[in-house]
Amino acid sequence: MFQLMIADDNPYILQELCQDTDWEDFDFELTGAYRDGKTLLNAAREAMPDLVITDISMPIMDGMELSASLHRLNPDLKIIFISEHSEFEYAKRALNLQILDYLVKPIRQEQLGEVMNHVLGLLQQEQCQRFEQMKLWSQQDFYRRSALSHYASRLLFHADPEQQIREEFVRLGFPPGGFSRFYVVCYHLNPPTPCSYLESILETSASGARILSMDSRASHGVFLLLASHETISVSNLLSQLCIDVEAGLGLSITIGYSNPSTCFSELPSLYTQAKAALSSIAGTTVPLASYRDTHAESDPSADLTSGPAVSGTYSKNVAAMRAFVKKNYMEQITTSDVAQSVYLSPSYANLCFHNECGITIFAYITQYRIQRAKELLRDTEEHVTRIAELVGYSGKTSFYLAFKRSTGISPSEYRRKNVVFS
Repeated sequence: MFQLMIADDNPYILQELCQDTDWEDFDFELTGAYRDGKTLLNAAREAMPDLVITDISMPIMDGMELSASLHRLNPDLKIIFISEHSEFEYAKRALNLQILDYLVKPIRQEQLGEVMNHVLGLLQQEQCQRFEQMKLWSQQDFYRRSALSHYASRLLFHADPEQQIREEFVRLGFPPGGFSRFYVVCYHLNPPTPCSYLESILETSASGARILSMDSRASHGVFLLLASHETISVSNLLSQLCIDVEAGLGLSITIGYSNPSTCFSELPSLYTQAKAALSSIAGTTVPLASYRDTHAESDPSADLTSGPAVSGTYSKNVAAMRAFVKKNYMEQITTSDVAQSVYLSPSYANLCFHNECGITIFAYITQYRIQRAKELLRDTEEHVTRIAELVGYSGKTSFYLAFKRSTGISPSEYRRKNVVFS
């Protein structure tokens, strides 16, 4: 997803662009909105965006001065001007000053869509060119990476002593320091496609994390995800990866990941967890699941011998689990939480639930959350980010991915097609 900043001294236009436009539909994230060019310039020095949309006439620093300053920082930055009709010729002359395009006030959605699709096409083309450049590794680097991947792959089945693993990683050019925790991640691609770009996309998407490919095939693969600090949301990071793979490669990717660890000698057990998480969502529309979401250690005190008593359509236990989900879906509940609500082990609870409902507990949680999200999108004016929170998602990115994978369209597009509030 590309980064966007906006500057306009007109509060109504700024509000329209910020609140009434879903930039995710254009594969952009709005990272800042400002009333003058100088404030935007200071923000861009800290985190340079891919695109800036700016009014020409603003106090303190106008669009022309802002554009010149931004291009000195980043000559490849894409800039779009907003102009009045009376400034039309002025804006056209600005195109000769490396301004990509312009929007004429009042801004129409059709006009905005055409311009944004043009920008998106250019950025995606440049991104593909960067991916091509990343393929041109030196032979030495290629062999080093191959040796590193081969060694890491062996660790999934037979881990060496911890210190030996760390020393070997350093020798192969992958120092494991500077991270707070790591995860083993398994993925499945549909359709199966040999893809040399995938590792580049993994590395590009994993902001704040490091990636080590451990196995990569046409239909599936495994990689190690090392998070640099505790505040990183692995769920949101992997959700963004799914979105980038879908947008960049036209493929559908399903991901399962392990519990966190700081000990490389645990890699075989973490690999087992990641495979189990991925297997639990196979054949569903759920794009992403952690081992914690879908599994837990068996409860030895649970009574697994007596069958559940039938009450209505579902057995007593399954009916109670469905009721628990409906009452608590807005919280960060897992399969283990649902199983504990009826005093069963997660594995047995999941078996009972699947036998009667046809899906796993975790898939049902996701299904119910998406259904509630649809109702909120239709019947309320709540912002999509707030709706994500109300239905139990920790971030808009993971909600956006789950919703689109389930319905085939984005939350904003669903709202436009089904809105009923006045």
